Amino acid sequence: MHKAERLLSGIWFGFDEKSLYFRIDRSVTVDRKRFEGFTFLFEFFDTVKSEISIEPKSRMVMFNAQGTVNVQFALVDILELSIPLVMLSTQSNTKLLVRLKILEDGQTLELWPPAESLKIELPGPDSIPWSV
Repeated sequence: MHKAERLLSGIWFGFDEKSLYFRIDRSVTVDRKRFEGFTFLFEFFDTVKSEISIEPKSRMVMFNAQGTVNVQFALVDILELSIPLVMLSTQSNTKLLVRLKILEDGQTLELWPPAESLKIELPGPDSIPWSV
């Protein structure tokens, strides 16, 4: 069976020396109220598997099945979030693999990316010429 509707129109990410940032854009075919009802489950694979679950409607954020206030997020037409790198047990010069599951009523509706994982290379503090 072929899936005709995409729930997301895109995922963007970035980082600085302390945090990993994501922006998740909903598809124009997805109603804002429905988008707010999704659960966004981020799976991180490094030396240790970590999961961050965000339920915007209830304002709940879970890290490895426990509540946390360290992950910050905002949702209107897009979902933006900030995850402290120290939560992910990552080390400098690490390749982090990330997968996003979109769930509704406990059912997985969509995986991003659809195959494999996002590969994010985290440079060490001396490998980027930071300037202020």
